[in-house]
Amino acid sequence: MDRQEYLSFVANLIKKHYPPDSRRGLKASEVGLLIRRALPGTDWREFGFERLKDVLSTLETQNAVLTGWDDKRAYTVWLADDKPPVNQDIAPKPLAASRAAPVGESLKKDVWNAFVAGVPRGRRFMDRETGVLRMGFGDVPDAGGKWVEIKQLEQVEQRQWAVEFIDEKNVGDKSELTEALSASDWYRAFPRALEPINSEYVTAWNRYRSWRVIAVVKTWAEQNHVPREFIFDSTNGATAQRGRAAPIVSLRTALFTALAELSTDELLELRLPARSLVRVLQPELLSNGPQPRA
Repeated sequence: MDRQEYLSFVANLIKKHYPPDSRRGLKASEVGLLIRRALPGTDWREFGFERLKDVLSTLETQNAVLTGWDDKRAYTVWLADDKPPVNQDIAPKPLAASRAAPVGESLKKDVWNAFVAGVPRGRRFMDRETGVLRMGFGDVPDAGGKWVEIKQLEQVEQRQWAVEFIDEKNVGDKSELTEALSASDWYRAFPRALEPINSEYVTAWNRYRSWRVIAVVKTWAEQNHVPREFIFDSTNGATAQRGRAAPIVSLRTALFTALAELSTDELLELRLPARSLVRVLQPELLSNGPQPRA
């Protein structure tokens, strides 16, 4: 396979897997995964491309695709006739530039957990008049607040950020990193896998991930008219702002966050009320009255 055959193969791969919703397009990270699955053991550098972005840019010059940033600030590929209008003002800065985050652009811990943490399950809300957070609900908490819903960031989307990070860094052997991203606790495994490659990559990744999360939260806050002081810590009033949330909410969030950090073996050592386990595993037993003795 020569260079042009490789480019034609990638273009056909994009067409084959192009989503029905043309406005969505394919994220560059998705294209990268498709290429690796279709051509295992083959690297685009064999054909003179330093990065996946170089492959896509070349296809764009050949009028096979169009590239740009979607509304979630992800580098995306569209077929030449399908690209929707995209505001290039939302395009992320290069990774090196993104390290210099403005002072005060640090999310409150509770806000970070509401968007990122996998537990508790259920819907998440914030009262835009008080900044109080509620997590793990099936419906709007109550009629008394000005509640706006928080859409939790999908794990697959965060993994795609990691793939984009790897591509930007031109890491040679990606096998251990790819394996780390397939782990259930990928957010811990991935930094550990980066450490032996380049310890500076760990800090760079943490900052990059934080920057991407912040971008999502800022867009959500603007769309829902949530004041900035409810979502960001500041050097002058971080403590006071944290105090706005009800203590029990902060405690529950902290407990659920701590549970998310435990391994399966550690979770099995926890003592839980039997009623709680039955309610999850076989709730009908709780509604049938006393059970006969064996």
